Amino acid sequence: MKTFLAVFFGILAAVAVIATVIGIGVLVKQEQQSGALRSEMPAHGLKTIAISCETYKSFFGHYPKALADLGYKDGKIEGDILKDPKNAGLIDPYLSSGKIYGYIFSYTVDAADKRGSPTSYSVIASPASGSGKRFFVDQTGVVRFTTENRPASATDIPDFSMDRQ
Repeated sequence: MKTFLAVFFGILAAVAVIATVIGIGVLVKQEQQSGALRSEMPAHGLKTIAISCETYKSFFGHYPKALADLGYKDGKIEGDILKDPKNAGLIDPYLSSGKIYGYIFSYTVDAADKRGSPTSYSVIASPASGSGKRFFVDQTGVVRFTTENRPASATDIPDFSMDRQ
């Protein structure tokens, strides 16, 4: 009986080791896939900002003066959207804060009319720390990126993966 139990627990231990190895393999594969997805999230954020800027412009006649203007007052999701140019309610508080997905989003007004209303803008998304892709979008709506250690710009490669969305 003792031999039977030893064999049984030996087989059980072997099955547990095999299951653990398979489980780790699955987790590594999922992490690789989610890592790839995670690396594209800033581009999706920029596309959201570009679409929201166009919506904002159609309602208020100009682009927002700041990224926060696309969000909600005090970061609270409440109230009507597109009623107040400082509180448009078009993007979530995390994106309008400029810090999300491990990236920092910097919104810049590139040109303004005589009244000071923005007529063009650009947004760059750079990793908050370390290395990674850097992204750019402006009023054209084309998301661009670079893998170089510098801010992305209008002269960089378009991110064609955004066209398949």
